[in-house]
Amino acid sequence: MRRFWISAALFCLVFCLSPGFALPQQPGELESLLASAQQAQARGDFQSAAEYYRWAVALRPQIAELRTNLGLMYYQTGKDEQAVAAFRQALRMKPTLFVPNLFLGLDYLKLKRFPDAISCLKRAAILKPTDIQAQLGLGQAYAGTRNTRLAVRSYLQATQIELGNADAWYHLGVSYLEQVEADARILLGRHKDSGYLRALMADNFSDQLFCFSSRSACRLRSCLTQPP
Repeated sequence: MRRFWISAALFCLVFCLSPGFALPQQPGELESLLASAQQAQARGDFQSAAEYYRWAVALRPQIAELRTNLGLMYYQTGKDEQAVAAFRQALRMKPTLFVPNLFLGLDYLKLKRFPDAISCLKRAAILKPTDIQAQLGLGQAYAGTRNTRLAVRSYLQATQIELGNADAWYHLGVSYLEQVEADARILLGRHKDSGYLRALMADNFSDQLFCFSSRSACRLRSCLTQPP
């Protein structure tokens, strides 16, 4: 499964706390924690960050973005069940936040909870239509439910968002071929004794593969020849 990495731009807040931290008693002390958080994030110490996020959530439980960042730390360290819990808490407070919708969907995808992933990723795609990760995730989730037609649609949308994205084109091609094979199995199951149909399916499969390969090559040439 494709790994979705978190960029700094996706962080709602940065609250990674340094080792030896004691829970502050004064509201103003939270500001100093944020400065330490940025330093910890820069070091990539996500496991320690997650541990101290729990203290920060206890200090400011009303901040949905803080719970989101706790979920992001869990996501980065592979603690998917904990990440799901944190993202769901954030969304109960602010259902229209893009980041927890996106990463909750991606976590469900990793856990192979495809219908749940589709629900979250569809909301993320509505909240931010230009985000390619939501469409790539939707493509994988639809493929997981064997709905190749909707997978094709999501991957096609991803290529429109980012023309030069190799993952989008690769998965689009795979989904096209899987759809052709699925259609062929249905027809052959209904008309299994038809030699003509078998020949027609073979020709159609070859045509689909050729058309996709030609279009992909044209798209790739277009990407390579575009000025930076």
